[in-house]
Amino acid sequence: MPSSLPSRLVQAPNSSLAGADDCRAAILTANDLAHESQRRELMADPGVHVVDTYSTQLDGLLRARNPRRKLTPAELAEAREQHLAGRSLETAGVWVYYPWRRSLVHLLNEAEFVELRTSRNRHKITHDEQRFLSQRRVGIIGLSVGAHVAMVLALERSCGELRLADFDVLELSNLNRLHEGVVSLGVKKTTLAARRIAEMDPFLRVSCFHEGLSEANLDDFFRRGGDLDLLVEECDDFALKVSCRERARELGIPVVMEANDRATLDIERFDRDPGRPILHGLLAGLDTRRVSELQSNEEKVPYLLPMVGEATMSNKLRASLLEIGESIEAWPQLASDVALGAGLVANVVRRIALDQLTDSGRYFVDLEELVQDAPRAVQEPGGPASKRPRRSREPAAAPLAEDAEAGQLWLDPRTLDALVEAALRAPSGANEQPWTWCVRGPNLWLVGRARFGESLLNYGDIATQLAVGAATENLVLRAHQLGFSVKLERNVEHAAVVGFRFFGGSERPRGAESHAYDALASAIEARHTNRRRTAGGTLASDALAALSAVAASVPRCKLQFVSDRPALAEVADVAARAERIRMLHPAGHDDMVREIRWTLEEAEATRDGIDLRTLDLSATELCGLKLLRSPGVPALLKRWRGGRGLEKLTKSSLLASSAVGLLTTSQQTAQGRVDAGRALERIWLSATELGISLQPHTAAVLLFARAFGGGARDFDAETLGELHGLHARLRAVFGASGGEVFLFRLFPGCEPLARSLRREAETDQPRTTEA
Repeated sequence: MPSSLPSRLVQAPNSSLAGADDCRAAILTANDLAHESQRRELMADPGVHVVDTYSTQLDGLLRARNPRRKLTPAELAEAREQHLAGRSLETAGVWVYYPWRRSLVHLLNEAEFVELRTSRNRHKITHDEQRFLSQRRVGIIGLSVGAHVAMVLALERSCGELRLADFDVLELSNLNRLHEGVVSLGVKKTTLAARRIAEMDPFLRVSCFHEGLSEANLDDFFRRGGDLDLLVEECDDFALKVSCRERARELGIPVVMEANDRATLDIERFDRDPGRPILHGLLAGLDTRRVSELQSNEEKVPYLLPMVGEATMSNKLRASLLEIGESIEAWPQLASDVALGAGLVANVVRRIALDQLTDSGRYFVDLEELVQDAPRAVQEPGGPASKRPRRSREPAAAPLAEDAEAGQLWLDPRTLDALVEAALRAPSGANEQPWTWCVRGPNLWLVGRARFGESLLNYGDIATQLAVGAATENLVLRAHQLGFSVKLERNVEHAAVVGFRFFGGSERPRGAESHAYDALASAIEARHTNRRRTAGGTLASDALAALSAVAASVPRCKLQFVSDRPALAEVADVAARAERIRMLHPAGHDDMVREIRWTLEEAEATRDGIDLRTLDLSATELCGLKLLRSPGVPALLKRWRGGRGLEKLTKSSLLASSAVGLLTTSQQTAQGRVDAGRALERIWLSATELGISLQPHTAAVLLFARAFGGGARDFDAETLGELHGLHARLRAVFGASGGEVFLFRLFPGCEPLARSLRREAETDQPRTTEA
């Protein structure tokens, strides 16, 4: 048979696109001599597969037309002869040739074929409804999901014409959800969808836009051959999502979209409400005119996440989005979800066409919520990693002395407020401000108290003790600046409780605090945490030496620096991995969500925690952090052994450093850590005076303190092993032998994006008058 035969065959009536005969069948009728000649030529070709079940189809049609009783063989034969009216079986009906299969199939004519094929639709779709639907035109953009939608619409014959648009070809990774085989790899998705529809119903009109849609052909897609009655949008191109909706709104065409996560279904009835915003107004405040210019994920994410719905997506999708570019290339799709979505879209398209569904909105058909086990009594799961760390015991209230020493001053409330105000400017982990102030007689007491509850990074109150030490340093410096001498009251059993006795500046009672660093008081208000990731310049070696000397001024404290690139990279990797461990730990994740102030209103209301504005996050990083908020997300990432993307922020921050410092103390006791807190504040104030910015990165050292200081039960074996390795690596970089309390980065000073707020002092002030 000549190879040119398919191009000479008469095409199905839906054909209008040049070169599209590889996805459209040729319909041959017996009353057309040319067709009959071609049919005979095909049947004579041994390479053509012939399928002739016409007689069986005709019997099925006759039975469907007589549902009230079962026809006997004789009655069926008589009805068959009457229907043929003298024609032979071979010349009755039509013959359909499929060039891509080299197959010739004998079928009922169009009206009879449609009648029999849709007979099982009754009465879910009535005869009148079926006839009405046969005049509807539906466009589908995007055929990874849209191909399933097209097939279901075609199966139900919920339309009379389908317009399919997609530029892509079938790839191997598509075969987890598309009903195709490996022999079709590399074939256009439009071609494959049109072929499948033609093989199921060669009379259904299908138009293919094989190159996808653009400004050049968008109007043809919507209007050529008659305006679309409904658009199904399932494409990945965000700019096209916007432009096709804007055109649909102009033409008053409803749009339906299904995102297979939680079977999220969007209906936009632009036919009934032409003024409604596209995508339900989820893009309000964003400039949709720019979408065609967006290139990088950094630019697209602020548009995509509101559209998808960060607050309503499943935890699996949230976690998967965080793994894109790490363990997966693109977000996951399952065949079962795609099939469910296709059924939902086809149902909605039919009901919209029949005016049985009129509202716009976003809907969810979440099978994991709808079909699940009944609630059962749940026992607390075993294993330390599933629990929030607990205190071994709550500390008893510390006695607060009220006595006055010889020469001690009774400060007025205004002066006390000034001192406390300076102390409040001290740093604390997550800006917790874990302190309460009490006045007893002439004495001022600082009582450390973890306000955020037990934290993964506050084992044995280490973080609280450091914060108390920093606040103590500030108060002493401010008191000296105001002309007072200060003597501290220490409590062996309550290290996080510090008392202050005040004396005249000329008096130096035994045990009074040194005045060696009084000049640092002027930096108290200027000191801040700077989380900007500006490129780190070189810091003068004498500046680093000066800071080390400041640390050494506090007994048993030592500060070491690394500044060469390999060492910085090693520290960055250690700290980043530790941060990932913290965020994937149930308690650490709770801490993170609780500590961040997610809105300006929240930051101003609490005046504590980490103001989101201070974090120097890109749009993509901010979206990722928001995705991480749900507690189910870190659980999934840990189960998948994922989460490496969570390391990027810490790593990029440390790699932008000029130097990284590690503060250690050889006095590994609660009192030693209070003293270390004084040292770190003295270092920080000195850096501020030198014009050097500082950002803490304490997760690693505080995780080590818990894991190797008695809290190993709070980690699973795998995590504990990783922490052992990270601890050894950090010590190797700095040559440290223990007592790590504070890790931080330094870089040339610059203005931070925002500054953390502070609460007003909480002061318990029962006072007696001076005797």
